[in-house]
Amino acid sequence: MNRITKLLVTLVLALVLVSCTSSINKKNFDLIESGMTYPEVVAILGEPSTSATLSLGDSTGTSTYWENRNGKISIQFINGRVKIKQFVEGVTTPREEW
Repeated sequence: MNRITKLLVTLVLALVLVSCTSSINKKNFDLIESGMTYPEVVAILGEPSTSATLSLGDSTGTSTYWENRNGKISIQFINGRVKIKQFVEGVTTPREEW
């Protein structure tokens, strides 16, 4: 193999390994702090599996969930900032796509 081909193969393998790594884990959960914004949380965990928003008078509340085989992360936002967070280890909901 020439040098460029080796480089391309290495890059593709690196991308595959990175894409297999889940962001839904205790380590990333611990990075989430009270008061963080939704975009800051998404930068760490990626887009949520599910999300629901409701109006609470002059405030808004959003419940978001990230799920995979490692577990489930639940975060509640009030007015766009983290108020409550929870991590449950292990599979919590069976999914056909797994």
